[in-house]
Amino acid sequence: MKNLNYIFLLLIAISCRAQSPVINLRDFKGENIINSYLKDAHNDLDAFEGTYVFTSGDTIFKIQLKKLIKARTIRYYSDLIVGEVEYKIGSTTLLNTLPQLNTVYFEQRNHSIAGNGVLQNYEVPDCPDCVPNEIRLRLSIYDTRYASAFYIKRTMVNSAPGLKVFKQTFGPRTKLSGTVEPDPIIRDGNYIFIKQP
Repeated sequence: MKNLNYIFLLLIAISCRAQSPVINLRDFKGENIINSYLKDAHNDLDAFEGTYVFTSGDTIFKIQLKKLIKARTIRYYSDLIVGEVEYKIGSTTLLNTLPQLNTVYFEQRNHSIAGNGVLQNYEVPDCPDCVPNEIRLRLSIYDTRYASAFYIKRTMVNSAPGLKVFKQTFGPRTKLSGTVEPDPIIRDGNYIFIKQP
C-alpha cells in the first residue's frame, strides 16, 4: 500500500510539472515558451473588439476586430485580437479582406490584423494624452505588400467610442538592385476610427 501511495504522489508531481505555464499578457516580455498560454488575464483585449470606420475626403478605411481565446500559434497558445480590413479611395476598393474575419487558420496570426501586444502608457511609442494605467495595443497589419505596426488607443470621437491608430511600416523601400518598392496599400500615419453600432 505504501508503494502505491508513492507511485500516486510521483504521478501527481510529474503531471504538475508537465503542465504548460500560463503567462499574463501584461507580463509577457517576448520569451516564447513552447506550449505556454499567453492569457489576457485582465481582459484588456475585450475593449477593442468591434467594427470601426475612418473617413477622410474620399478615403474609407474599415476594420473589424475580434478577440480569440487560446488561439493556437506555431509554438504556444495565446489570446489574440484578429481582424480584417476594407480600404477604399473613391469608388476603387484597394483591399477588402472583411469576408475572412471568421476564417480559422492553423496559425491565427495569418489574419490581416493580428496581435496581443499590451502596452502600458509609459511604453514606446510615447503617449502624451494617455492617462495613468491606460492600456494600448500593438498589433500587426498586413496589406498584401507590407507588414506594419498598428498602435491602437481607445478614444472618444464626438461622444462616440473610437480608436486612435498610428500605422508605421518598417523595412526598406528599395531593393538591393536599386528598384523602388511600391508604397503600402494603406498609407502610414494617424487615423481616428469611429466604432459602428
